[in-house]
Amino acid sequence: MTIPESIKQIVITSVDRYYASVGYESGEKLRGGMGAVGLDVGIKHFITTSGGIQVEPLNVLRKREKQLRREQRRLSRKERGSENRKKQVVKVERLYQEMRDVRSDFNHKASSDSQALRYCCD
Repeated sequence: MTIPESIKQIVITSVDRYYASVGYESGEKLRGGMGAVGLDVGIKHFITTSGGIQVEPLNVLRKREKQLRREQRRLSRKERGSENRKKQVVKVERLYQEMRDVRSDFNHKASSDSQALRYCCD
């Protein structure tokens, strides 16, 4: 991807990390879809389309959930107000952030790059 010449807006935000949002105009035409597609959201398969394409669910978080339980247990045993508790809180927050990022990434990929959308838009 090339850098567009007509950048309209750049917004940089920082909460716990830095994020940059770039707004620009593009001369590209959006291609239209070929029709409607039905989506079924389930447990065994994350998404199933009316065309029979299935997107598998995200199962990599099981390891992180086990690690999170362990770190929360350690946090509960720390004395309130201590430096060790503050360090443990940071560890738990990082784990939550990692899990949020993994879920967000999976949802983004499933909704924008999935075979289901290629099926209905190609």
